[in-house]
Amino acid sequence: MTRADVLLSGVLALLTYGYSRRPVTQVGTYAEVYAGATRIARLDLAENGTHTVKGRLGELDITIKDGRARVAQATCRDKRCVRMGWLSHSGEAALCVPNRVMLKVVSAQEGTPDAVVG
Repeated sequence: MTRADVLLSGVLALLTYGYSRRPVTQVGTYAEVYAGATRIARLDLAENGTHTVKGRLGELDITIKDGRARVAQATCRDKRCVRMGWLSHSGEAALCVPNRVMLKVVSAQEGTPDAVVG
């Protein structure tokens, strides 16, 4: 593993840790898929289906069903991303470090202010 691989793995792990520490309050609207730092897909959780994305080591299958998302199959050895199971709330994420792919659930309201004063 090169130094760049170790650095990227660390950054992705910190991002995942940060998302996992956020309070989970809203039901998600979309599942965003990132390859490295680039968003490669935004999937509507209301539309059931299976989507295949390309990771560093190979393809991952992401399943959307009944307002939830999961990594159903991956080419990595440990399959930790698969074992994360179903994600449905904003802020939940599954990370496949060897493939450099992250699946993150977001809400349509994310990024909008809770209140405006003035």
